[in-house]
Amino acid sequence: MIVKVKTLRMPNRLSNFLMKSAKEQGLTQNALILQILWDWYNKQETNK
Repeated sequence: MIVKVKTLRMPNRLSNFLMKSAKEQGLTQNALILQILWDWYNKQETNK
């Protein structure tokens, strides 16, 4: 599997919220964002 590096720019308010939420769940911010994206992707696939 080839993994591409992506840069995600977001407002500080959103970044701080994600960092806090990730820490509370014992995740990294990257892992939380990937989880959110996979959940969204799976929802899109089931709605086809």
